[in-house]
Parts: sequence; C-alpha cells; structure tokens
Amino acid sequence: MKLTKIYTKTGDGGETSLVGGIRIAKNAPKIEAYGTVDELSSHLGLLAAMLGNGAEHGEEYRPIIETLERIQNNLFSISSILATDAEALRRKDAEWVKPYLESLEKFTEQLGGTETPLLERLTDEYNAELPALGSFIMPGGSVEAAQCHVCRAVCRRAERRIVDKVQDDKVQGDKVQGDKVQGDKVQGDKVQGDKVQDDKVQGTKDGKGEELLWYSNKLNQETGIGKVGQYMNRLSDYLFVLARKINIINGETEKTWQNTCK
Repeated sequence: MKLTKIYTKTGDGGETSLVGGIRIAKNAPKIEAYGTVDELSSHLGLLAAMLGNGAEHGEEYRPIIETLERIQNNLFSISSILATDAEALRRKDAEWVKPYLESLEKFTEQLGGTETPLLERLTDEYNAELPALGSFIMPGGSVEAAQCHVCRAVCRRAERRIVDKVQDDKVQGDKVQGDKVQGDKVQGDKVQGDKVQDDKVQGTKDGKGEELLWYSNKLNQETGIGKVGQYMNRLSDYLFVLARKINIINGETEKTWQNTCK
C-alpha cells in the first residue's frame, strides 16, 4: 500500500470511514477500540526504543525487542479487524473484498494458532524466573519497567474498549433488526419480497455472496469475545511479567503495595 497523501480533509466534521465505506463518529465505540489499540502500539514502540538504548543489557533485551515488534505487527492487524464493517463490505462488488476478508480470517486463525500460545509460553518462562509474589506490585522501578507497566494498563483499556465495541455492535444490530421487522410489518409482503429478491441478486452476484457472508460472520464472532479478545488478555499478562523481568535485568528492587487500611 502506497500513501500518496497524508491528509484528506474528510474527517474535519468529526466523522471517519470504516473499511466498507460506512461513515461513523470519531468517538464511536469502534473508533475508540482501534484507536486505543493504536495508542498501545505507540507505547510499545517507546518501550522498544528505551530497551534498544540499553547497551549494557543489549543481549538480554534483543529477543524482547523482537517480540515487541511482533506484537506491534499483530496489533496493526487487530486494528484492521476492528476498523472493518464486514457486513457492509461483503455487499461491495470489488475484487479486493474477498482477498481482504480472507486475509483477516487467516490472521484470526494465526492469533489462536501461534500468537496467543507464544505469549502464554513467554509469560510462563518469565514467571518461572521471577521471585514469588507476596503482594501487589507497584508500577515503577527502572524507567523501562515503568513504561512496560504503562503498556500493560493501556492494553487493559484497549481490551475494555473492544468489549464496548462488541456490545455496541449487538445493540446496533438488534436495533436494525427491530427496525427491519417493523418496516416489513408496515410495508407488507411486497416490500419484504422485493428485499429478498434484492438480497438474492446482491448475494449471488459473481457467486461470492454466501462466501463473503461466512467471512463477515466469522470476523464478527472473533472480535472481542473470540481470538482477538483472548490475545489482548494474554498480552496484558505478558506485559506484567515482562515489567518484572526488566526490573530484574536492571537490578532494580520491586516495590510492593503497602496496605495502609489495616
């Protein structure tokens, strides 16, 4: 993909476009979701840059930096899923639609097949090397570990925003379905018949309708409560133990929560 122009002026009114062409408010749950994922990726980039400057522990940091960059790549793909209105997209008569939906579906399978298991394995490996927890850890220690805790907190927020997005999608879907039922009742069987015929024409055009519907439904299932949600949940766990590991590498003593409410 080649970006020839950075600004378009189409968002000056407070709206933006989803993949699929639907215009939506910039503070809508979908936008909040992938915007927070983008924020997380930026914080991870800062963490990787900090670790890259740690010449003293370069060998220990190198595999961590590689993992952080891999995570950033995954987050870009997750943002693509969140920014896609699959239901609207599947109705488009364009050659790129099917390969695009196929690529997102392939990525969700990859999340469950390799990426989430990788985070689980690294989390277990790091945790086995760390002192047992006797209290809650206070974010801090070295600058790099403190930044890793920021990443963890933003990751948790991204996960919450994705859940908001899923719930909003359900509310909007129920509303559309309710409006459709009411409209069919008012307009009568003729309107319903016309709609069915139109859907049939659109759905079977070029023989791609049912296949694209399957991809859109699959993506809707995987967003939030599926493989995307699982990955984000494991990522926050990984960042927690990574922050502890970074402090150990830097020789920093962890600070624990002191309960003042005894």
